[in-house]
Amino acid sequence: MQLIQTLKTTVSGDDDRGVSPVIGVILMVAITVILAAVIATFVLGLGEQVSQTSPQVNVDWNQSNPSDYNVGATHDGGETVTGGNVNLTADTVQSQVSKDSDVSAGTLIGVATGLSDGDEVQLTWEADDGGTTATLSSYTVDA
Repeated sequence: MQLIQTLKTTVSGDDDRGVSPVIGVILMVAITVILAAVIATFVLGLGEQVSQTSPQVNVDWNQSNPSDYNVGATHDGGETVTGGNVNLTADTVQSQVSKDSDVSAGTLIGVATGLSDGDEVQLTWEADDGGTTATLSSYTVDA
């Protein structure tokens, strides 16, 4: 009796037993593709590209004393940065903002002294972790 009923449901098309395995296989393939994409992102290093970006800072450069060319850099607007993250680079830097202070608009960042015509002074920024550096602004001494 059981055999006859099984044959009737198979022949008539009322058998839904094949739907679940197909859906299961589709779900397993989708999960595998998603996992592969996530793992590939970290293996290829795309996850590490999200890091600190350099701040946007406007710098006002002031050149004085045409005989020995002193150049001062003043924060003129933009984001506030920590003094320990910014560095004025030149042959001779006379003074520079302290490492613990916040550098905001109107703050004197530093003064480079004893420069000559054509020398370049740069204001660089370095992230807290040391992984990212950027030149925020530069100035070339002009006679």
